[in-house]
Amino acid sequence: EAALERAREANAWGAVNAATRRHLLADKPTAKDASNDATQAETAIEETERALQRLGEELASATVARQWDRVRSLKREYEDTQRALDALLVQWEALAVA
Repeated sequence: EAALERAREANAWGAVNAATRRHLLADKPTAKDASNDATQAETAIEETERALQRLGEELASATVARQWDRVRSLKREYEDTQRALDALLVQWEALAVA
C-alpha cells in the first residue's frame, strides 16, 4: 500500500513537471493551458502534503518503537518529500503569476 501511494506521488510529480515544461516551452500558452497546469500543480501539492503527513506519522511510530534504521530511512524520505513540495510550490507560484 505504501509503495502504491509513493508511485502515485511520483506520477503526480512527473505530470506536473511535464505540464510545466509544456507551459514554459509553448510559443503562446493559452489560458486553458495555464489553468490545467495550475490545477495539476495544486493536485500534486495536495498529494505531497498528504504524503508528508503520512511520513510524519510513520516517523513518530518508528521513533516510539525505537526502530532506528526505519527512523533514518523515513527521515530521508520525509526530507526528500519536503524538497519536492517546496519545488511544487515554486512551480505553482510561477503558474499563478503567469
